[in-house]
Amino acid sequence: MLQQELKKLWYPPFILPAVISIVIFCTLGECYENSDGGSCTVLDVITGRDALLLHSMDWLHIWESGLNTWSYLFIPVLLSMSYIITLSEEGKSGNLRLILIRSGALRYGWVKVISGAVTGGGILVMGYGLYGILMLGIFPLRLTDASGVQMSAGGLVSCVVMRLLGIFLYGAMVNLFALFVSVFFRDPYMLLCLPVMMKYIYTQVLQKIETGAMEQGNMLLLEQAGRFRLENMIRMSFDKSWWLLVTAMLALYGLLGFGYGFWIRERRDSGAW
Repeated sequence: MLQQELKKLWYPPFILPAVISIVIFCTLGECYENSDGGSCTVLDVITGRDALLLHSMDWLHIWESGLNTWSYLFIPVLLSMSYIITLSEEGKSGNLRLILIRSGALRYGWVKVISGAVTGGGILVMGYGLYGILMLGIFPLRLTDASGVQMSAGGLVSCVVMRLLGIFLYGAMVNLFALFVSVFFRDPYMLLCLPVMMKYIYTQVLQKIETGAMEQGNMLLLEQAGRFRLENMIRMSFDKSWWLLVTAMLALYGLLGFGYGFWIRERRDSGAW
């Protein structure tokens, strides 16, 4: 059943718009600060026709600059598009009761949750990876990390693989918002808007806590709040903050899998479906 669900979610007309959109948003990342104090995006550098500036930029820096405010804002929508479309069509088809009888409510819930996590992480890896490949044809590749330290070819490959793994985990984590909303709603507009709102509220609450901690000089609270930033998952630092997020993600997916299945079973038994 999981294979069939993934096949539905990875239908190219559902996936390609999200992947292309991620590439476009990645080009809006700030990668350079000019002499006037203004920032330039990757797109500005590409379209600026400044050959000297273009060749002075490093591919790895450009690639890492891809995730930015715009991409973080719209990623919840882009990652959940195929899931939402599939869920909406499944509800309209009237076959849901038959599917639940054949597979069971708990199994259905777990399959939905696991496939949603894999799809969310996979789409983000595809979009971000494609952005990196495209930038590789424009910007020079140098064997240095973000601090300018020389790396071996193996070190560069390891850096890229680890970042893609972090990107996958981040995509799976962000898609939790859409999966949670899908438990209670079937309306496509609610499924599109609510995950973005939830992610935005989550980010704003953390920022408020951090701002208050800085004003009060409470460094301990500032550090603790910073550990809950979802973007920390991308760094693959394997420190306490990273393990905290991974543990929280696995726990939330476990709760969501059981909760989804039990809620659907109650809806089915009550005659709602």
